[in-house]
Amino acid sequence: MTAEALRLHCIAVPAEIADQIRLITAESPEWILTWAFSSDELPPCDALVMPAELFSRVCRQDPLLTYRVQVLPFGPARLLPPTLTQGAADYLKSPWDAAELFVRLRRRLAELAAVPGHRKVLLWRSCLRTERASVPLSASEIRIARLLMRFAGEAVSRRALYFAIWGHEGEDSRAVDVHISALRKKMRAIDPEGAAVSIRTVRGEGYMLDAPAELWTNCE
Repeated sequence: MTAEALRLHCIAVPAEIADQIRLITAESPEWILTWAFSSDELPPCDALVMPAELFSRVCRQDPLLTYRVQVLPFGPARLLPPTLTQGAADYLKSPWDAAELFVRLRRRLAELAAVPGHRKVLLWRSCLRTERASVPLSASEIRIARLLMRFAGEAVSRRALYFAIWGHEGEDSRAVDVHISALRKKMRAIDPEGAAVSIRTVRGEGYMLDAPAELWTNCE
């Protein structure tokens, strides 16, 4: 999610409803709208509207899709139970229109904003991710994040972090502090309030990932 707008991506939406969605988004700076006829290429987005028949296949290709994106499949009533079970944010039962889509989508986003847990952080595919944002990590930052997550709540020494970065013993280098500083900035970029995860300096010992276990996951 950007500060200015939400990115809505629509796949194979019926023409009549597509026209309605275009009219609504054209009149509101709240949305950035993109379109596709298939799910082969999925751009970064905050919300995804797609046929329920495609939902299972897309989830198999990207198991964390419903964590990162609010997916609202549409289709017949018979597909509603399995689709919601697989993690869809909501379901648009046929027949539906654009007005219903935006009511359901806004309600879902309001619910997420009210729940602190939505800021849970994933380490996945060389990125730190929350439901609303992601930031790429360098190879060294990934190694640091893995080690800190493995020992979350415990101090990890600079020597151990040095070894994680370079793969060999080394002196207690300021280079470790530079990498930690860069990783902290990226954590703040996706979680400005620091509610999910932060790296705390433990004087005389090293660094510690300060985060409740339920708010972080290493999927690397």
